[in-house]
Amino acid sequence: MKIIILALFLLFWGLYNVYSLVLNKTNHTGTDFMFFAKVIVGIAIVLLLGTILKPNLFGKNDTITKIIFILSLLIMTNITYFSKFNIMLEYNEWQKRGMPNKPF
Repeated sequence: MKIIILALFLLFWGLYNVYSLVLNKTNHTGTDFMFFAKVIVGIAIVLLLGTILKPNLFGKNDTITKIIFILSLLIMTNITYFSKFNIMLEYNEWQKRGMPNKPF
């Protein structure tokens, strides 16, 4: 199960970066990626706390759980910086900021 979560997080991170940097010529989308980042970090926190508090249910505290947690923080940081530097914004936020262009 942890391998599947890790694979899904890596797939999401890769697709997000490809979509943001290559496929999307504008710097806005209708999807709020900050919501997905919060969900990913929430899943990682539940998994990390579950392996510490209930090792019989979630499995032993191994390195893959720590990798998932670190990866979720990297995804959250990536989405936050893309939003901060106007690389990928949710459409309403894009309008609030005065419809800026991509910085590159």
